[in-house]
Amino acid sequence: MNDLLKKNLPEFIDKYDELLEIVDYGADRFQRDLALKMVYVLLDARNFYREHKGDIKLELAINAFNSDEMLKNIRDEVSENTSITYDYRFSPVAMKTFAELGYLNLSTLIYIRDRLAHEVHKHRNANSMEAFVYNLQGNSLNCSILNDCIEIMEKRVNRANV
Repeated sequence: MNDLLKKNLPEFIDKYDELLEIVDYGADRFQRDLALKMVYVLLDARNFYREHKGDIKLELAINAFNSDEMLKNIRDEVSENTSITYDYRFSPVAMKTFAELGYLNLSTLIYIRDRLAHEVHKHRNANSMEAFVYNLQGNSLNCSILNDCIEIMEKRVNRANV
């Protein structure tokens, strides 16, 4: 981490913490991502951070994501320890930031998305009680977020190959 980043990152983390208090409307799982998006707007407004914007966004996203274990699950190669039970749907801004910056493992995202999609498809005719038990809505939303990240990463790879 360079000196400019070390010097200015705490300012943005403080702003993030302030914004968390402002957006405290009772849905704590969503407010972290909302505050992150608001800090990104502030960061984008400050042009003099342009060359370090990716580094600052990454550090802020890691801070907002607030789960080393969940992040490790989507950064590591697919293994027997890869879990499909984490809820990524509450962090779409952080997830898309990770994807834009190439911080995730594409094959792992595809593996998790495909496994979740299989679970959703397997229980697609479930009644409302079964849908709740099998977390069909949550799994569908997780698939959607993961699919968005996969598309972002594939576009990133395609741009690099041009």
